[in-house]
Amino acid sequence: MEKQNFTRICISDSAHSLMFYLLMSTEEELNSTFFFFSDGIHPSVRAKLPNHAYIPVVWIRRNALLKVPFLLYLILLRLTAKIRWPFLKTAKIFAMDQLRYAGTLIGRRKYTHLADGPNCFRNLKTTPDYRITVSPANKKWYMRVTRLFLGECWHRAYAANPYCEAIVSTTPDRLEFQKGKKSTVYSLTDLWNAANQGKRNRVLSVFDITEEDCLNMKKRSVILLTQQLATEGTVTEEELAKIYADLLKPFPPESILIKRHPRDRVDYKKYFPQALLYDKFAPMQLFAIMGVSFKTAVTLFSSSVTSFPGAEVVWGGSELHPRIKAKYGKQVLHS
Repeated sequence: MEKQNFTRICISDSAHSLMFYLLMSTEEELNSTFFFFSDGIHPSVRAKLPNHAYIPVVWIRRNALLKVPFLLYLILLRLTAKIRWPFLKTAKIFAMDQLRYAGTLIGRRKYTHLADGPNCFRNLKTTPDYRITVSPANKKWYMRVTRLFLGECWHRAYAANPYCEAIVSTTPDRLEFQKGKKSTVYSLTDLWNAANQGKRNRVLSVFDITEEDCLNMKKRSVILLTQQLATEGTVTEEELAKIYADLLKPFPPESILIKRHPRDRVDYKKYFPQALLYDKFAPMQLFAIMGVSFKTAVTLFSSSVTSFPGAEVVWGGSELHPRIKAKYGKQVLHS
């Protein structure tokens, strides 16, 4: 990495938030940005942004024995981050602050919350993450001590702390504890239309999107938008494939396009051999603003289906499996 005094920092772990940041920033701002990624951004995407650091994330909910080593790793990161990356002391920060490691990088600096996706706050209210964020225990003395080691975002993410001064997003949904923060809502379509061809090419290159990709998509009338439910361990691959098979039963297999979620690693060709699988790690909203559309959009509860206003939506919901409901609560479709 070339030594440089970076003036901006982007902490992102979703393709949507990364795309959003790329579109909302000027060329000069992008050239002076340093990115922090973890496993949510695929290596093929990270490689297109040379000024970045990869922060390994341990899925502690899969193995309780990893919890203590993971917390020790975060404390070490908190103590060494500003030594390894001195620009953390001065650069303007845009962050998905709910990431476990985000607070260790932000420390006690002011920052802007970078929304994970469309309608992400509205649907958060039914999840355990929301209950943790609003828990009275967050005001206890021991939580204040914990935050000295793990950062001020610990259990106070989604802008629920005094160090977050602004929120940027692509939809206007907000939570009650975000009141008083400066709030800016951007239209992805407007950002795309305002971008020159050089910037558009740069964004498309990061996600390896080609004209052929768009043409192949347009040959299918039904799109299945998957989610990372098996990859994260909420259900097994077989259970998730069965759920999707039931949702897709009314449609001819040759009419189906499966758009894998950027954090989803399931090989759906194994389960749906006649469907067209788009397995690049790109956000679906980018195709929508480029004019790709479908007759029917199928999902469990991906908000990306709202990217296709003319499509009939088949919304499975989060209640089709008890472990999905336990983790995500009751998810409803918001236009």
